[in-house]
Amino acid sequence: MSANVHVPQGLDTLQGEMGLAVATPFTWDEDLEYTIHTESYSDNIVEQIISQKGISSRDRLMLYNRGYWWRLFTIMQDEMPLIVHLLGYAEFNRFASAYLETYPPDSPTLNYLHNYIPDFMIRNHDWSTPILIQAAKLDYYYIKAFD
Repeated sequence: MSANVHVPQGLDTLQGEMGLAVATPFTWDEDLEYTIHTESYSDNIVEQIISQKGISSRDRLMLYNRGYWWRLFTIMQDEMPLIVHLLGYAEFNRFASAYLETYPPDSPTLNYLHNYIPDFMIRNHDWSTPILIQAAKLDYYYIKAFD
C-alpha cells in the first residue's frame, strides 16, 4: 500500500540545519568550563524557532544543544567508569566532547558511542597515557562482553 505523502518544501534543509545546531560541539577552557556556540546556529533555523515564555529562539536551540551533549556525556560516563574515575567528570566530559567530534554518533540507538575509544586514546596526545589507554580497553571490553 502506497501513501501519497506531501513533504513540505525545504523540510530536509530545515531538518539538517536543526541537526547541525543541536550537535554543535562545546569548547572547553583550561578550567574545564564549557562554552556553547549559539552564534554558529544558522539564521534560518533560528528564525524558524518560536520564542516562548521569555526564552529567545536562539536560547531554545541552545537548550536542545546542551541537552543533546549532556545526554551523550551521561551515556559515555555510564559506559566508561574506569576512565571517569581516572579523569573525573569534568575532564571526562572534555575528553568525550573531543572524542565525539572525531567520531560523531552514527546510530540512532547510541549503542555504539564507545566503538572507537581505544583508538582515539592511542592517537590523541592529551589522553595517550598508558593507564588511560589500558582503562579505555578494559571499559570497552566490558561493554562488548555484555553486548
